[in-house]
Amino acid sequence: TAFSSCSSTSDFDTNGFLVGAKGHADWFVSKTSGGLRTIKLKIGPVGSSGERLLLTLRQDHGGFPERTVEAFLVHNPATTDSAGWLVLDSRHQPMLEAGKKYWLCAKSSGSWLWHYGQPAIFQTTMYSPRRAVWTVGESTNVCAFSVVTGKNVSSSLENGSAVK
Repeated sequence: TAFSSCSSTSDFDTNGFLVGAKGHADWFVSKTSGGLRTIKLKIGPVGSSGERLLLTLRQDHGGFPERTVEAFLVHNPATTDSAGWLVLDSRHQPMLEAGKKYWLCAKSSGSWLWHYGQPAIFQTTMYSPRRAVWTVGESTNVCAFSVVTGKNVSSSLENGSAVK
């Protein structure tokens, strides 16, 4: 696990951040290097609106979210695991580097509740008042999510180290 804001998959707060058009972004520092495998979030739509959720994993540049590493478009109703967590499998498995800062950003024209993680981790967040511009928000509890990396298969093949 490169990062987790929860001590287990059952640890999350019933309160959270209401993600809408202005979005919300939490940062983390990857504990491991490897290809992105999955991102798990405790997030769900509020009400029955058909609005989609756009999640982007972005590189950090000077303390702000910048270049998109991978994007995920989630439709309502969202498909979750048996514990109600949204599980996003990476299609491109981009490399994450240990010790580097990344941002998980969420936006929707509807409303989605992104639960806070437990135990509480407080840090400064971001929001986006205009398209493609992120602005410093307030210091709040980090939302509930985890990022999992693994061995990057394409890198192993390029280096000739794959088992045949």
